[in-house]
This record gives sequence, C-alpha cells and structure tokens, in this order.
Amino acid sequence: MNKSKETILLRYRKSNEKENTKGITLIALIITIIILLILAGVAIRFTIGEDGIFDKSKKSAETYNEEAAKERLEIALADCSTEKYSNENYSEEYLINALEEQGFIVTGDNVNVDGWNFEINKETLKIENSLGNIPIPEDAVVKIGSNFYNTLQSAIDAVPEDNTETKIDVIKNISENVTIIANKNVIINLNNKTLNNSEQQPIFTLNSNSNLTINNGNVTGNYTTEKPAILVNTNSLLNLNNANIKRDCDSVDTSWEAIELRGNLNMNGGKIENVESNAICCYNNNSSEVHIKNAEIYSENALTISFSDATTFEIVGGIIKSEKDIALVCKAGGIGTITGTQIISNAESNEKHAIVNLGEITLDGVNINANKGNAINNQSGGKITINGESTNISCNGTTSIPTIYNCGELTINAGNITHKNPNGYGVYNISGGKVTNNGGNISKSNL
Repeated sequence: MNKSKETILLRYRKSNEKENTKGITLIALIITIIILLILAGVAIRFTIGEDGIFDKSKKSAETYNEEAAKERLEIALADCSTEKYSNENYSEEYLINALEEQGFIVTGDNVNVDGWNFEINKETLKIENSLGNIPIPEDAVVKIGSNFYNTLQSAIDAVPEDNTETKIDVIKNISENVTIIANKNVIINLNNKTLNNSEQQPIFTLNSNSNLTINNGNVTGNYTTEKPAILVNTNSLLNLNNANIKRDCDSVDTSWEAIELRGNLNMNGGKIENVESNAICCYNNNSSEVHIKNAEIYSENALTISFSDATTFEIVGGIIKSEKDIALVCKAGGIGTITGTQIISNAESNEKHAIVNLGEITLDGVNINANKGNAINNQSGGKITINGESTNISCNGTTSIPTIYNCGELTINAGNITHKNPNGYGVYNISGGKVTNNGGNISKSNL
C-alpha cells in the first residue's frame, strides 16, 4: 500500500516538473522574440531609417556628385577667366558659349551642371552659391525661378497683371509666337538662345500698356506674309539689351518691317536686321519715344529707319546702314539727336541718301557717308544742326550731287563737310533754304 502511494506521488512530481519546464520554456521564447524584435528595429533604424547607413550613403553619394559638378564648373570658369584677360573678343556671350560647350545649361546667373545648380558671378567668374539638385524636366523650354514651363506663352500667362517685373529664363531654342497683354511687365533672358516664329504672325505682339524686355539672344522671323517680327502697339514699351532681331522673307512681295513701332523702344547694343524692308518703322499719329545706344541697324534692300511725325528719338553710337536704299528718314514733326553714330548708304542710285530730313535733327560727332546720293537731304521745313569737331560728312557721288542738299534750315557749328570729287559741293543751298555756318569746314559751297 505504501509503495503504491509513493509511486503515485513520484509520478505526480515528475508530471508537475514537466509542466513547469514547459511554462519556463514558453516565457523564455517570448522574451527572446521580444528582444530580437527590439534588436531588429534598432538595426533597421540604423540601416534604412533617417540618418541610417543607407541614408548616409545616399547623402554621401549626392555630396560627391555635387562636389564633382562644382569642380567641373570651377575649371570651366577658370578657363574663361584666362580668356577674359587675354582675349579681346571676350564677352558675356563668349562666357555663355564656353559654358554651354561643356554641356552646362545657363539661365541668367544660374548654371546647371549634371542636374546641380549653381549661382555664378559673371564679373568675377566665381561660384556664389550652391543651389542644390534641381533637375530640369525634359520638355521644359523656359523657367520662372524654380518653376518650369513647356511653352513661353504659358510662362507669360503666369506673369501677374500688375506691372510687376517678372523674369523668364529661356533654356532651349524655341519656335513660338507669343502675346504680352496689358499690365504685364515681362523680362525674357534668352541666354544666347534663339526664338523663331512657328506661325506667320509676329513673334512678339505687345498689346497696349505692356512692357517687354529681351536680353542676350536672337529673335529671327521667316515670313511668307506681310507681318513684322515684333509688333509694338501704342503705349507699350520694348527694351532690347544685346538682342539681335532679324526678319527675312521669301520675296519683296512679303516684305515688312522687322519692328513695327507704334509704341516706345529702348535699345542697348545688339542688332536689328531686315532684308527687304525697314529695320524699324514708326507709324504716323502714334507718339513714340526711341532711344538707341551702341547698336547696329541694317537693311539690305530698303530704307533702314523711318521716324514718323510724332517720334522723338535719341541715337548714341553704333551704326545705321542701308546697302541699297536710304539709311534714315525723319518725317515732318519728328525730333531727335544723333551722337557719335555712323550713318551709311551704299546705294548705287543718286536718289538714295544717307539721311532725308523733314523734321528736326541735331547731329554731334557723327560720321555720315553716301555712296551716290546726298549724305544729308534736308527738305523744306526740315531743321538740322551740326555740332562736334569730330563730325565728318561726305559724299562719293558725282559733282552734280552735293554732300548736303539744303532746302530747309541748316546750322553748322563745327565739323567737316567734304565731297570726294574736288569739284563737288559740300553744301548746296536751294532758294528758300537757310544756312548758317558758325565754324564748320566746308570743302565747297554756293553760300
């Protein structure tokens, strides 16, 4: 009996020990799993979390790529710095070309190198700021700040209508026709790119009371219709800074002016060129102010500049030239000054002059030459004043064609007026005309 109790008791104890062992094993397993999960979380955080191994590795790669891009730009700028002080043809255009040849995208003072953007100082040729990684969308053609646009017109549409200056940077050559509506003040940095017309309409149309500035690049129109490359409507303002404007056409039947000017124009540097018609034409009864400095204005087969009855103008430096026609016409009511400018007509006709004047012009330090016609044809009602010891006015025509033909009022305070032919008249005054010579050198006259 006692043995049976002992046996039962022993079996109970062994069974209880097994249960306890199972309980301890389960708790240990749970604790082990919890510890492993904690360790896994820590490992994941240090591996792929913020500031983890992968993040640090990515940042390290980005830093390396940015520094590599920066180094490429610094080397290119150093090369340009050498050219700046050794090459007399160095200019901002040269700098932009040199950077673009390296595959960089230049927009204003920003340079994109392999997706990394840097702000440079174009005078010191140093990097001012690193702007980070701003990839350029493949279909983008222009940008405003960090916003990219697929068309120039969409960027212009985004400009506020409160006359706030808004800069648009062109990053690719564009074929497009655009309109600037009233109360928009748009500055387009072409960045040495070219804008062509996509339709037989003006490339730029400035509606009344709008402002457009075009900097550093080319606007080229090719036409089969009578449309200008740029249309400037009343009370609008076109500013051109080192911009080249050209209009070409398939025949004289589709000729039109490069700039149809009914508003105002400021031009600093650059060139306006037309083949079959005027480079600039101001329209009568439209009050226009024109300021041109150090620019080249050229027409191959037509009158180069026509100033209307309501135009006031100032031209400083540069050259105005027609290959086969009159270089400049100032109509009655037009008033202007021309200082230090070359005005040339290479026409083979003695009826094609360098200047035809019916308005009022003051000349100072100019160089005027006509191949066959008069250097100055001052018609009845016209007033011309000639100043400046460095003024030279000449004619290469026959003896019957004087250098200055005067039917109006001519005042000569200084300068040299000569004729290539010793027997040709420097000044020929018609009855009714008035000439006052206060110190000019005239080779021959009938005064």
